[in-house]
Amino acid sequence: MAYHSPDVTLHYPYLRRMSWAQITAAAEDAEIHHDYARALILWQHAYHAATLTLNKNLAVAKIDFCIKRIRMREQMSRIIRNTGTDEILFRLSKHQHLYEKKKTKEG
Repeated sequence: MAYHSPDVTLHYPYLRRMSWAQITAAAEDAEIHHDYARALILWQHAYHAATLTLNKNLAVAKIDFCIKRIRMREQMSRIIRNTGTDEILFRLSKHQHLYEKKKTKEG
């Protein structure tokens, strides 16, 4: 599976000066902080900077992961916007009640 993205270095010229290790470290840091849009940009550049097939495969997998996470966030925000606040609070309290009940049984 080949991945062909636009040259992200046109918009982010500082990426050209970064090594593979620096790019991947920055991308993983962005993932840890749940900044999947930034991580996606970094992994796209990492794909183009990679010389080994193994690194290209890693970049493709991480790109797919970031895209899935971005879509999940969009879906969750749509659900939250379309669901009333009272219903969300009810669902959360119901889950908390079930958690407390389970915790009491185990304790």
